[in-house]
Amino acid sequence: PCSLARLGCLSEDALAIAQNQGPSALLALLVSQGVLRTDTAQHEAVCLLNKLWSKLARDQVADSLQLDGTQLGLYLHGPVGCGKTLAMDLFVAAVQTASPRLRVRRVHFHDFLGEVHALLHSCRDGALDDSKLAKGTQPSVVMGPSAPKERWWLLGASDDRGRRRTGRAASWTLEDRRGGAPSTVERAAAQIAAGLDVLCFDELAITTIQDCVLVAPLFRTLISSGVAVVATSNRAPEALYTGGLNRHIHLPPFVAALRAGCTVHAVRSEVDYRSQAAATGEASGAMRWGSAVPTSGVAGCREARAGRAFLETWWSRLCTRGMPHRPPDFVAVAAAVGAVRPVRVGYGRDLPVWQSPCGSAAWLSFAELCQAPLSAEDFSALCAAFPHILLEGVPRLRGAAGASAARRFTLFLDCCYEHGTLLVATFAAEGPEDVMDLSAEADVGAGGGRSMQEVSFAVARAASRLPGV
Repeated sequence: PCSLARLGCLSEDALAIAQNQGPSALLALLVSQGVLRTDTAQHEAVCLLNKLWSKLARDQVADSLQLDGTQLGLYLHGPVGCGKTLAMDLFVAAVQTASPRLRVRRVHFHDFLGEVHALLHSCRDGALDDSKLAKGTQPSVVMGPSAPKERWWLLGASDDRGRRRTGRAASWTLEDRRGGAPSTVERAAAQIAAGLDVLCFDELAITTIQDCVLVAPLFRTLISSGVAVVATSNRAPEALYTGGLNRHIHLPPFVAALRAGCTVHAVRSEVDYRSQAAATGEASGAMRWGSAVPTSGVAGCREARAGRAFLETWWSRLCTRGMPHRPPDFVAVAAAVGAVRPVRVGYGRDLPVWQSPCGSAAWLSFAELCQAPLSAEDFSALCAAFPHILLEGVPRLRGAAGASAARRFTLFLDCCYEHGTLLVATFAAEGPEDVMDLSAEADVGAGGGRSMQEVSFAVARAASRLPGV
């Protein structure tokens, strides 16, 4: 059975329509049944996806997906909550039912980049296969005959000529020129492309110099290998990585590669469907506002007890047995209804997490989750492991002190959304729009290769997604 991540399993009638008529007809059916609502902007985006579906459905056999001078991919960008992700759901469901032989992968962009970084790391052991490079791929790095074979490309590390690539020098690896071996990024991309026909990204965003350097050779190799790339983003390609370090050097090659292989379409809708839908469903009562633990005072103790009682109520609903009323401290709660057990997260590390006896729920403090050195890979692993996560004491995130925690929190919310994880949380803020404000930091500019304007822009997406998770 085929399912839409945000809609559940499709009926037999819906599957038949998706298989024979594509995502446009599937959207029309779901709208007629009252399952979905749509507008002109979303309908136009789905129609473009329907054209791509028609080409893929005609080809059927994976080997027949060849570049024919036309753009095989699609890049959809628009404001938060306008239906881009749902349009992708419809497209993936239609392709999987109509062309089961095609190798289709749907992945969040943060998760995908994490996998690419891990694959680049593995090249220390010679895990990359150069034979998978597509014919005609122009290598980017010239290696001399005496270059040591154990040299591997990593931003900031010694390259095959004994140089360190940082800042402007890093762009040297992206310039097309004659001869030599392909860069490690191109070799990794070729290995990924060898196992895929269609690659769908959610929430494409570039926030760090490391990722900005990677994406140009990555996308160029994927597209030249005949992979149909479909992506959603909140920003147009030229607006990505705004204010980032050396943006003028690293972003143009990526934009050129993207536009060479993808049709770029703006979803011009002002409707935020996520916010409208957040008032219903299980998640509607999973947020308690104005109840985070202050530093001191009688009012602080009262708010602490109220916030803890709120989480206890949810914990008792999610666990197989009840929770003692208002336990005196965190350790007593853990001893009563759960235990701290390790969870395997990014790069093979183990993270100690307080878990319910049945293993379906986890309880973490905001400091443990967002003020610790955790990444998108770690958050994705947590959301994959637990259908329900309780998060205690989310403060208002402001200024430079809250920038790193806010960035981690937005990544965590993206992972919750993608995995369908129910988030139960207590907040000091009075509402979603009051949780994070990084506008002052965005005006200052980038730091450490990070685009603060891009991070600040992600706050709008987080505020939209927060009520729905």
